[in-house]
Amino acid sequence: MTDSIITRHGLEHTVMVMGTANRTSKRTPITSAVRDSIIRAVHPDIRILHLSDYPKQPGECPDQRLIDWITRVRTLLSELDGPYKFYGGSEADLRILGTAFDTEILVDRETEGQGISATQARNAIVAGDFQKLPEFVDERTIPILRRWYKENIVI
Repeated sequence: MTDSIITRHGLEHTVMVMGTANRTSKRTPITSAVRDSIIRAVHPDIRILHLSDYPKQPGECPDQRLIDWITRVRTLLSELDGPYKFYGGSEADLRILGTAFDTEILVDRETEGQGISATQARNAIVAGDFQKLPEFVDERTIPILRRWYKENIVI
């Protein structure tokens, strides 16, 4: 998807907004630092803005959390020249951003035979299935993923 965006708009007008997973989990097994190195293996000069989620507090109003998160995105983007368009792989991915920004589904991963499933990619990485991995990720990232696998998965 990133290649398509760079082709459309040029690298100088492309910014990747990425979550900052400080802790790993089954859903997010790779830290933002490792994801940075994976992205930079393919696009060494891309600008990356890090945006962490607000932790959910007991009794916190979901609407207020959304407002706070959108405010953080606006603050991050205020340092750059606009206008902005957010691209994603599903309507669900873009639903929140679509409340405040222009969005577009670039590769609809929910359509049969289209796009890439992050879940399938994550499962292949965690399983060490390096034969299947090229279906999901750029081959230039596989050495980084192999290194991560060796350092983090106990066999």
